[in-house]
Amino acid sequence: MSAVDERQVLETLQERLGRTDLTLVRLPPVGHSLLWKLTAGAREYFVKWPDEMAPMYPFLRDVGDCPFIPKSPLSEPVPLAGGFLSCVEWMPTETVHPETWSDAQLESFMAAYDVFSAALQKATQVGPPEDDADYFATLEDYARRIPF
Repeated sequence: MSAVDERQVLETLQERLGRTDLTLVRLPPVGHSLLWKLTAGAREYFVKWPDEMAPMYPFLRDVGDCPFIPKSPLSEPVPLAGGFLSCVEWMPTETVHPETWSDAQLESFMAAYDVFSAALQKATQVGPPEDDADYFATLEDYARRIPF
């Protein structure tokens, strides 16, 4: 897989979104992917490369009306330089620890949880099943190497 530069990403998104008024700002890396914040007029998006997000797109279609799951302006991941480019709405968040919640914040969370849970029930594709044996082998290996 060859690396991409910002120009390639911007040109690819301009072509896919049919817009030329896009700006792309690089975000600090997390893991092995390159990350950007894309601005398209008044809208903002989170962009990631390389990313195989194919399972995400059917999920987004299934739960598309949930306000707590970002939508994508693309119907599928975009092949680019041996990887895939994904793009979803920018959803700023704030962490408020539960022990500091007011009663109103708890009520808001419970209402949001019901909406989110109902949306998840619509999902026909949630990803490949986890390999429990592999997961437990990792835990057992850790416990053997670092006994308490």
